[in-house]
Amino acid sequence: MKQNPAGQKLGMINEIFQSINGEVNWCNQGSIATFIRFSGCNLSCPYCDTTYAQNLIGFVYQFFSHDLACRVLEKHRGVENITITGGEPLLQKEFLIDFLCCLLQKTIVKVSIETNGTIPIPELDRDIRCIVGWVIDFKLPSSGAYNEKNLQNLPNDVTDNDWIKFVIGDREDYLVAKNILNKCDYHYNLAFSPVLPGMTPSTLLGWMLEDHLFHVVLNVQIHKLINIK
Repeated sequence: MKQNPAGQKLGMINEIFQSINGEVNWCNQGSIATFIRFSGCNLSCPYCDTTYAQNLIGFVYQFFSHDLACRVLEKHRGVENITITGGEPLLQKEFLIDFLCCLLQKTIVKVSIETNGTIPIPELDRDIRCIVGWVIDFKLPSSGAYNEKNLQNLPNDVTDNDWIKFVIGDREDYLVAKNILNKCDYHYNLAFSPVLPGMTPSTLLGWMLEDHLFHVVLNVQIHKLINIK
């Protein structure tokens, strides 16, 4: 068992790799980033493309927060964007926040954190919040995890760095998402993302144009289109 240096948090990491941001976030879609995939998830969505990261059984790296910051910055020197995904990163909230503090002590980067919206998003210290953008993947009926009460989990300190992404698997998902937007006044960046394969981007775009959802971005997973991780 690893010894805990100076009260640092121990985190479970599935993988660290370099790729492009295939989806919307504040670092820009298509930008090169270092990805940190956290292990463990509280959901099991039928369209999940990273089922290998849903639990803590199997191939998992253990890192203390400071060690992970050093590993990422040394191995991927010069990459200014970091994308934290899962699994569900907020299941390891204390480790995540400690890791962000360690990053900020060493350098200034742009960090995008992807979360499924089922866990309340913590308020961060102002200095940390300036380098973080949340991407909330709001779950709709086809995911099997839809609960409109999850809207209460959105961050109170919303900034221009944050996105709400609705993953659309069918017409019902689309109508539910549209109804949420009609009822609520959000100051987030908004995106609709078709489940691939299944929902064709052209079909989803047609619905968006028909309903004049001009403030919503069509998010297509470009990393899948060019066949990379």
